[in-house]
Order: sequence, then structure tokens, then C-alpha cells
Amino acid sequence: MDTDQFKMQPSKLLPNILPLLVSAWLKNSNDPINGNWKRNDQYWGAVTSMFNSTTPSDRTREIKQLEQLHRVNRTVNAFQGSWMKAQRLRASGESDEQVMDKAMAFYEADSEEGQFKLMACWKVLRDQPKWHAYNEDLNGTTKRKNSETEAVDLTSSTDVVSDLPRPGGCKKAKGERSGKGKGTASSSTMDEIDKLREVQAKSKEDRIEVLERHQRIAADKKESARLKHLAAQENKEAKLLEREGKMHDKESKLLETYKTLLTLDTSQMPEVTCAFLKYYEEMLQSAHERHIPSLRMI
Repeated sequence: MDTDQFKMQPSKLLPNILPLLVSAWLKNSNDPINGNWKRNDQYWGAVTSMFNSTTPSDRTREIKQLEQLHRVNRTVNAFQGSWMKAQRLRASGESDEQVMDKAMAFYEADSEEGQFKLMACWKVLRDQPKWHAYNEDLNGTTKRKNSETEAVDLTSSTDVVSDLPRPGGCKKAKGERSGKGKGTASSSTMDEIDKLREVQAKSKEDRIEVLERHQRIAADKKESARLKHLAAQENKEAKLLEREGKMHDKESKLLETYKTLLTLDTSQMPEVTCAFLKYYEEMLQSAHERHIPSLRMI
């Protein structure tokens, strides 16, 4: 088949060529400055130029042929609906491969085209907000302008896809590029920041509470140790005072006995008794001198 004959058959895009076509459309659609707000012929001219720059020379296409992209989009969007259904019905413990098999089965059951063969295109488009937003617009979920100067329609899908954030518009992008736009954070991002701050504040409060509790425990232990030491000292002093009291009592008795012996009249006593009393007196004197130093002066 020669190049001219190939160009005249728009329906026979090879599977390995389709992802390039999808990527060309996606890049032009995601360009908020140069991709949007173009007339139909200008838009598809840009898509065609980009597509042809990434394909072999014998596989280039013309604008009218690439406008058949709506067929690809319709099929891919239908499979996206089957995949979303499989995700919603995902059982506990099911792997990604099992969910994909279930999505393929749903598609084959609902579609007249049989097995889904545009997996490469789906992988390119599935996470693209622009693609999801475009299909939502076609389903009537958002208002869109009805003007011949807008970008060309791509599909008439009936599947509602997941709600993903959309790229900024042309005016916003041009304003930001010229420095006139004001950057604003999304509400979801601000919510995440607020939640993070709350978690950090709660964590700080918990750390302070644990630290204070440890400080109280340490102070209690220190006070308990101080009280035990004080009690031991008081107990030791009490025992010492008790011993000293007993010693004083003993010394008092010895002193009284010694004084009594000093007052005895030994002149009328037998010599033996006098000798014994003198010996006993010397013993008392010696004992008192050891315990009561003041007796040495008597």
C-alpha cells in the first residue's frame, strides 16, 4: 500500500500509532495558551503537525483523517466506565490484575466491539484531568459554549468519569506568564496544611505532657529519696539519744553511790570493811572518771 492510499483510509490507524495521536491531541488540549480558543481548522492543524512530527513519513495523516479521533475517545471512555465499575465492585484482597480482568469482562459484555484493544491509549488518558473534563462536558455535567469558533468535538461518550482537577484556562495561564496572575492554593491543599498543623500541635502537646509527667515522677522520686534519707538520719539520732540516755542514767546511779560512800563514817568500822569500802570507792572513782570527766576535779 502506497502512502496516498494509506492516507485515504482513516479508519485503519495501526495500534502503535494511536497512542501518538492521543498524545498529540492531549498536548494541544493541555496547552492553556496556544491550545485553547482556536478555530476548528487551526486546532486540528496543530494536532496534525504534532502527530506527523512523531510518526514515520509513510504514516503521516491529514486533518480530516485525524478528526476521526472521536472513535478512539468513545471506545476508551467506554472502557473507563467499565474500569470504574470494576473498581467500585472490588472485593477485599483482589489484585490490580483481577480488577483489570473484571473491567475487560464488563466492557466485552456492554460493548458491541468485543475485546478492548486500546489499552495503550487508555493508559495515556486515564489520569489526565483535561480528558475527564472534556467527557464530562459532553455528558452535560458542565456548561460549555456552543460556538463554531470553539475546539472541535471529539466524542459522544455516555460514561461519567472520576472528578479530577482541571487545568487552568487560557486567560489565567497568560496572566500568570505575564506576572499579572495571583497564585492561589486550592482549598484541598489548605485543608491538608491545616490538618498537618493540627497534628503537629497535638504532637507537641503530647510531648510536653509526657515531659511534664516525667518531671513530676523524677521530682516525686527525689522527694521520696530525701524523706527516706531524713528518716534514716532521725532514726540514727534517736538511737544515739537513747544510748546516751541510758548512759546518763547509769552514770547518775554511779554518782549517787559514790556520793553515799563519801559520806560514810568508817572510823567505827572493822578494818576489813574499811578496806573493802576503799577498794569499791576506788573502782567507782575510776568508772566515773572514764564516763564523767568532771569527777576528776572532785
